[in-house]
Amino acid sequence: MLLPLLILAIKPAILRSRVFVTLVVVYILLIIGTRYEVGGDWFSYEMLLRRSSDLSLPEILRYDPGYTMINRLFSLDANGLVYVNLVCASIVSCCLVLFSLRFRNPGLVLFTAYPYFIVTVAMGYTRQSVAAAIFYIAITIANPRNKIISFALVLLAGSFHSSAILLLPFVTPLCTSGRQLRLVLVAVVPLFIYGLFSTFLGERADSITTHFISSSYQSSGAIARVGMIALCSIVYLVIPGRFRQILPKCNFFRKPFVLFPLFLLLILFALPNNSALIDRIALYFLPIQFIILGNLPYVFRGLTSSVFFVLVIVQSALTLAVWLQFGHFSLFWIPYKSILFG
Repeated sequence: MLLPLLILAIKPAILRSRVFVTLVVVYILLIIGTRYEVGGDWFSYEMLLRRSSDLSLPEILRYDPGYTMINRLFSLDANGLVYVNLVCASIVSCCLVLFSLRFRNPGLVLFTAYPYFIVTVAMGYTRQSVAAAIFYIAITIANPRNKIISFALVLLAGSFHSSAILLLPFVTPLCTSGRQLRLVLVAVVPLFIYGLFSTFLGERADSITTHFISSSYQSSGAIARVGMIALCSIVYLVIPGRFRQILPKCNFFRKPFVLFPLFLLLILFALPNNSALIDRIALYFLPIQFIILGNLPYVFRGLTSSVFFVLVIVQSALTLAVWLQFGHFSLFWIPYKSILFG
């Protein structure tokens, strides 16, 4: 499944064609959306689907209304979860490809996103994968001219997973300033508290029903995942000038945002029993990893650039291979089953 993305990484000019962009969106959509009994939360999501059939509108609006509404629409269909996954996968694939197109080599950005975001997150944490993908677009376009759209996208992301509301303080300074900023913060703080409260309770509930979180509320591999994002932040902070020469203006590298993964890593070491919550919040900072790895070869020239290109490809492929072979929960992804193959 990595081969098409590898071809795009080697030949990035292909994605100058809208036809090929559409094909890539459809390809990622089909990988994520047509899976069957793949992912650690599959049976938990089946249970949520069955429960949604009896929910009233006030009950739907109470918890992750965007995702719950989609479940409600398909709750009486025998293939309801497949349709829910297709809807969610269409949002994720469109947002991810649109995000990647901002950079010199969209194929390489997508290739680096495949091992963790596409395989693990989009196929395992369906609700939060949609929330994260929408947030990536929200933070990308955030500026005073797009403030209404940016805030609306964050709220939309929060309707799929309430943890997205926690990111409002990162979006607000990009869209407002001065007195306007203070007024917006008055509105944002209550939403932030709600997001923190809902995320904590939501993750506690998930710990009962999912395969990923143990009774001590720990997430396997969280240190490695958060550490990788933090390492990419450090790479940027060491040579920011070189990245600024090749990257478009990018909100992901504003100081508060690029420093936050380092803060998360420190919290993770200090509070290891809450690693699942920290791991879930770190998902919103994954673009730092995609962008740095996807553009690292272009920071250098000549042979050095080619060497780093190969290293990024090998690192991404090895990450996926090692996780599939040795990951504690990879058995929920193996074998990959799709409704397309019967």
